Amino acid sequence: MLRLLRALRRDDQGAALVTVVALAAISIVVVTAIGTSLVAASSITVTSRSSVQSKASAEAGIEWALGEFNRGYFPCQGDQRSSDPAFLVTITYVSATGTTLSCSTSASGSPATATIDSTGYAAIGSNTHRIGAKATITLATSGALLDQAVFTESSLVLTNDSLVQGSAPGVLDGDVYTNGNLTCMTQNRIEGEMIARGNITIENTCQALDSLWAGGNVDLRQSDVRIAGDVYAAGSAAINKARILGNVVANGDVSTTNKSNSNCGSGSSTNVCGSVWSLNGAINLASNGSPIAGSLYARNGVTLPNNDETPRPAGVVSLNGGLTMLGSKVTGQVSVYGSISSSNAQNNINKSNTCSQTVDSTYWTKCTAPSVLPMVSNPRASFTPSGSTNLGTRAQVVSVNKPPRQGFPQILSTSTAIAQHWSGWVKPVVPADACASGNAMQTELTKIIGNYSSGTKLLLQMPCTDKLPGNNLSLTLKGDLAIMAPRGVNWENDTRISSSGGPWTFMVIAPSDSPGVTWSQPDPTGAPGQLSPTCSGGPTLYFQKLLVSNSTRIFLYTPCLVQIKNKQDSMDGQIYSGSGSYDSGLLIKRAIMTVPGVEIPGQTSGSSSTSAVITSRYDIG
Repeated sequence: MLRLLRALRRDDQGAALVTVVALAAISIVVVTAIGTSLVAASSITVTSRSSVQSKASAEAGIEWALGEFNRGYFPCQGDQRSSDPAFLVTITYVSATGTTLSCSTSASGSPATATIDSTGYAAIGSNTHRIGAKATITLATSGALLDQAVFTESSLVLTNDSLVQGSAPGVLDGDVYTNGNLTCMTQNRIEGEMIARGNITIENTCQALDSLWAGGNVDLRQSDVRIAGDVYAAGSAAINKARILGNVVANGDVSTTNKSNSNCGSGSSTNVCGSVWSLNGAINLASNGSPIAGSLYARNGVTLPNNDETPRPAGVVSLNGGLTMLGSKVTGQVSVYGSISSSNAQNNINKSNTCSQTVDSTYWTKCTAPSVLPMVSNPRASFTPSGSTNLGTRAQVVSVNKPPRQGFPQILSTSTAIAQHWSGWVKPVVPADACASGNAMQTELTKIIGNYSSGTKLLLQMPCTDKLPGNNLSLTLKGDLAIMAPRGVNWENDTRISSSGGPWTFMVIAPSDSPGVTWSQPDPTGAPGQLSPTCSGGPTLYFQKLLVSNSTRIFLYTPCLVQIKNKQDSMDGQIYSGSGSYDSGLLIKRAIMTVPGVEIPGQTSGSSSTSAVITSRYDIG
């Protein structure tokens, strides 16, 4: 019996061992399964999170591009791979006519649509997601457009190495306008129109890549100038050695005294590649005057030089005078009112193409129809009478108008104007200590900028009772910054402005209601309601040297003087001032900008604006 019990106990122990081993094996299997499941779940979670993050980052890239469009900037690329969210955006642009615009840093021309390609990156894992989008872009004006690169109320002198560029390569919108006289003495080019209500004088080798339009005289005698467009003068035009690719149209006399050193693309030296009009005067090419590729049209007499160079005038028309030929020839049609003076008429004119309204001769015939001065093709200037289909007959005088007077814009600093026009801008209180010295101002502005996140628009209304001081000022913008300084600024040494995460816009504004500024109507009859500023101790904006980087855009405004003393880096932006002084030359590239609070008395008020709408989104991969 005892032996039996012992045997049973041994059998029970063996069974228990088997059970324990079985349970252990099952536990290992279960734990392994659970671990595998957890690892798999974790991997799925990471992948899922990575996918969501990359898609969200790609979407953020689309929104970033939309934001850039809506503030009037059209970048070619946005590389934010080191930021959070991380994305890489590339953008192509098409104009309203369907032309793909070139793009190096920003789009050339005026974009109407944009195609956005945004790749988003995940902060965890290596997931990427690519999204495409289409956007329509509207460049509009809310009232009047600040459409000049440089605008002055009084006379303007562009000295030394001044350079005014268009907003993008091949875009000739770097326009210069003054309600006074304009003198260009630079060796560089103006990539836009030069328009003056007074006289235009060009010295040195100043180049204009578009037209000139003067309300007075155009004087090119002191220069070997290059004009790519037309020349219009409500007064007279003196050409000298200029090379003009377009036409010359003046109310008064047109004269030359020397030949150009250039041609119209090939062949001999040529001063004017188009035609020349003197609507109420004479054309005198003098004894050593200019070869003209086109025709000569004058109300009074026409005098040709004593050289017989090609190209010769294609034709000559004089409504009320004759033709004096000192030696040159005319191969085209000649129609004059009086006689033709030539020592060798039979060889210098073509009898079958030559006539006079009043004088018979062996060498020409009597005209059978009255002479007419033809209209310029696609004229930039306007004429009076406005409905005329030609530029004059013997009975009717047609005249080049003065350029329309542009009203000086105003930017007010009243509480009502600020509340109305500067909504969306944060307006922190600036302590009076900022006015104490340049160092104090630097400290306060750096502190204020540092208190706000990227993209915040700041309007700083300076409480200074004298000019805002600056000394080696260095500011890095985190968003658009406007400094309103009613007493002006006096910034010594280098002023350095750059953008972080931008580019952003930097505005220095001496408001139009600043102390020392009064306004009056300069032309109540011709430009009713327009106002012109007069400064008596008013706010000037003085920069000893202005250095701008990272594509930061600059807007300078004062009813009084803007002065940049020493040579500055080329800057993107616009300058609107009562007068300008650029001792070492002005280097500016026009930017398309939106400036809050612009009002132009006598004209529709407002400023330029840009709006963009995403019309479609689609996955690329």
